[in-house]
Amino acid sequence: MAQTAAGHAVHQLLLSVRGLLEALRQWSEQRMDETDVSDAYVHFGNNFNATITEFRALRIDMDDLLIVPDELRGHLEQCLAEEPSPRALDGFLPPVNMTMKKLLQGLADRQPLYRQVLPQARRMPK
Repeated sequence: MAQTAAGHAVHQLLLSVRGLLEALRQWSEQRMDETDVSDAYVHFGNNFNATITEFRALRIDMDDLLIVPDELRGHLEQCLAEEPSPRALDGFLPPVNMTMKKLLQGLADRQPLYRQVLPQARRMPK
């Protein structure tokens, strides 16, 4: 079965979440710098926007998740203002994880509606 555009967008978003968390870990070990983390955040943002666009095309409301990138950016800015270290990351990882949890829960909450509208969306002309 072919993956839908929305399914692909979510998959890419999840990969970019993983990539951003990995960039933060490597920053804390001084194997990446702020620019690398910023690039990972931009990649996350692009995938987030693509996901929002695909869900809106299916008429699935995502407005409550629109705050996620701004929340995440705030946490990242505070973290990156510190000297890179595992201790600095440990201090900022809980709020980053809470924001990511909000995103993942929001996506999970929409899964039943997505499955409901998916058969109709596949019949819609492009």
